Amino acid sequence: MAIDRINEMERWLNQEIQTLVQGLRHCKLLNPYIGGSRLPQAVTEKRKKFRTRLARNKIRGIVNAVRSELS
Repeated sequence: MAIDRINEMERWLNQEIQTLVQGLRHCKLLNPYIGGSRLPQAVTEKRKKFRTRLARNKIRGIVNAVRSELS
């Protein structure tokens, strides 16, 4: 279960960083999250449970640190 949490946090962070660097000419994201496959509803619901308020705060903290480095 811990690996599922880590994977979801990585997906989430990648999506947030993609949003951050979108349109920045001096940045290129080397490993963008594509998310092209359709997942069963049970998997989608399981992943949503990892997106808690605490996890969101951690993701925001990392994104803010990256934003500072890019400025």
